[in-house]
Parts: sequence; C-alpha cells; structure tokens
Amino acid sequence: MQEARFDTNLFKRLKNILNKSINDQQTDEMQRNFEKYFKEIPLIETLLIAYELKNVHREITSLEIEQLFKLLYTTFGYTVDDLYSKQLQESGHPVQVFHEENKNLMLVLTDVARLMTEITNNIETSNNQDSKASNNLLENIKSPSGEYETMNKTQEENFSKRALLINDLKEKYLQLGRFFSHYHRKEKLFFPILERYGHFTLARMMWADDDQIRNLYKGTKSMIERLPKLPFKYVQKSFKLFEDRFKSMIFQEQSFLLPVVCHYFSEEDWLAVGKESDAYGFVMDDVDELWQNKQSSESTISSQTTESIDFESTPIPFGGGYLTIKEADQILNNLPVEITFVDKFGVFKYFNDKVKSSEMMFIRTPTSIGRNVGHCHPPKSMQKIAQLISDLKTKRRLIETMWFKKDGKYIHITYKGLFDQDDNYLGILEYVQDIQPFLELPRKVKKEIAKIDDKNRK
Repeated sequence: MQEARFDTNLFKRLKNILNKSINDQQTDEMQRNFEKYFKEIPLIETLLIAYELKNVHREITSLEIEQLFKLLYTTFGYTVDDLYSKQLQESGHPVQVFHEENKNLMLVLTDVARLMTEITNNIETSNNQDSKASNNLLENIKSPSGEYETMNKTQEENFSKRALLINDLKEKYLQLGRFFSHYHRKEKLFFPILERYGHFTLARMMWADDDQIRNLYKGTKSMIERLPKLPFKYVQKSFKLFEDRFKSMIFQEQSFLLPVVCHYFSEEDWLAVGKESDAYGFVMDDVDELWQNKQSSESTISSQTTESIDFESTPIPFGGGYLTIKEADQILNNLPVEITFVDKFGVFKYFNDKVKSSEMMFIRTPTSIGRNVGHCHPPKSMQKIAQLISDLKTKRRLIETMWFKKDGKYIHITYKGLFDQDDNYLGILEYVQDIQPFLELPRKVKKEIAKIDDKNRK
C-alpha cells in the first residue's frame, strides 16, 4: 500500500482543514472534514504529513498542530502520548529514558530562565539606585550622609548577590549542555533505524534543527562565560533564541519522533539502541539498568550463535600471505588507528573496534552499518562529503587529510579511494589516529627495549 505521506491530495486536505481554524479554535466543519478524509488513514501517517507540512513546507503553524492533536483525540479517542505509553512503563527502555531526559532538561531550562530573570531584576535595581544617587548629588547632597552609606551598602549587597547569581547561571547552563548526549543518541541510533523503514525527511530535518540549537547553545554559553564584563541584555537576547528553539525541539520529539519510532521499531531495534546508548552518554546519571540487563542477555545469546562459526578452518590469501578470518579480524582491531570503510555505493560497511565505542575518537556503533555515509553526518556537511567522495572516486584527488585538536588529542584523519587491480572503484578507506604522542617523544632516537612497566603491560 502506498504510504499516505506521498499522497499530495492528503497534504492539501490536511492543510486546508487546519487553516480553517477560527481564532485558533476547532470548528464543526474541521471535525467533519477531518473524519471524512483521515479517519481511515493510519494515525502515524497523518502525523508524518503534519510534520512535513510544518517543518518542510512551512504551511501550518504550531497552533494548528495543537488543533490537529485535538482532532486526533476527538476522532480516535486517544492522545499522541498514548502511542508510546507502553514503552514509558518499561523502566530503562530507551523511550522511557529519552522521555525522562526531556523532563529533566525542561526543569534545568526553567532554572536557567529563572536565574536570567533574577539577574535582570538585580541589574535594574542597581541602576535605579545609581540614578537616585546621581540625583542626590545634583541636589547638592540634600540628603543626610547616612542615606549614602546605606545606599552604598545596598549596592554592594546587590553586586555580591549578582555575582552569586552569575555563578549559579554558569553552573546550570553547563548542566543544560548535557542535552548534547540526548541529541547524539537520537541522531546516531534512532535515525539510522528510522531510515531503514524508509523515513528520511523527519531524520534529516530534525538533525538540521539540532545543529542550529547546538550553535545557539554554544553562542549563549560563550556570552555567559564572559559575564559580568558583557552587557547582560545581549546574553538575555541570545538565550531567548536558544530557549524557544530548544522547547520547540522537545515538543517535536514528544509529538512526532517518539510516536513514529515506537510504531516502526521492533524489539530487536530497541535492544540495539539500548546496547549502544552508553557510547553516547545520558543526560542523567541514574539510568535504570533493568532493561539494559535484558538486552545484555539477548546479546549473549546472539554472541554464542556467532561463536559457533569456525573462523580458524580455512586460511584465506591476504596480500603477501595467508590469514584466517579470526587472525585478520584481530590484526585490524589491534592497529593503532580507527578504520572505517565505505563501499562503492556509499554505504557504511565496516569499522574496526579496537576500543569500546565510548572511547573512540569518532564514536561508531553497529546501528550505523548499512547506512548511507551521507546520512551518518549532519545535513550541513552533505555538500563537503559528496564532493570528497566524488573526488576520490574519480581520482581527481588520490588522498585527503585533515587534523585538529579534540579532548586533549591531536586527531589526524586520512581519506583514500580504494581500487582493485583492474582499477575498478571499491570504496573509501578512512583511518584516524591520535598523533599527539608522536609530538611528545622524549628523545630523537630509541632503539632499546624498554623495561616492563604499567605503560607497556596490561
């Protein structure tokens, strides 16, 4: 059956129905038309149409989305939240964790907004006192000297209070930054699986919004770090932009993303998400491990099945010699570089796992295997990635390197096109290594075997 989100008539009908709300109120005509055209359409498909109308075509507003939810309740008898209520009841389930994180982030955001208001009020109070002091001086100091002493003391108290408020603001805003882990799990675990079910628009649009929100956060954070030297009105304006977009994303996740993924994802999909979530971290430290234990037992069964295959039976020719699959796998996993291979169709096909995903310079997990490499990166990077792939594929360039510092490491990346003996394009090899240790060698020459110590012994 053709999915409803590709039916242009349904797009037009839903848009026309929602645009006819009067003073943001639902009308009888809206209800009749909605039941006529959408009662037999799967609810998830209606949500996907609404998402595209709002976020892609920009043809309906947030208020009209709220009208849609009222229509859904009147027509189907349940709310959007009901679509993932089962998962919310499973403590530690990725959906339950994701939902709780949003609640936690909203509390922290509220605290930050409160501190912003208190600092603004404090500044206004100080300005009023400064103005009063100036007026008294212009009146040839008509007031008793004791009033100035009291005023100076009050001003000092205000400055001290403001300093404490600013410190609290810096701490709270830093805490709010843990939403990066929330977004990374969404982009690197939810989106790849969602794409397997044929849904790309929601993933790409939401990721693009995530990037903008991260940039707004970083910009405001930079301003907050410069307080009290920076005029506070600029900080407040920057925070307001971030706050509005951040709240909007939480609404989109709760109203569109969670219902859609809960509709499509299988139990195996959720087990994979749960298994790989640790690599990206969480907003909260106290994630329930009961559900994680369940997925761990499933993984054990899977690994036992895999281990039943004999990898040592037949040597296979590799380069100038022969290796078993097990030997080749161990060699690749013990190279001092992180390797990624994208095949000739642009599909992310392999990565070595020399360390845990959480310890990788570029975090990679099995969920991304089979994903188009362009979709493994933020939408803003698509043009650069497409150009690099084209250049390496056509041999316009044979190799490309990049380097930068990250988390105390000096990361060096190499991209190389791979071709067989007949010059047929096979794909692209990426290898990443930390070159910082090479820059810190204690001397120019070392040829002797070092004594065994904690550095060369596990």
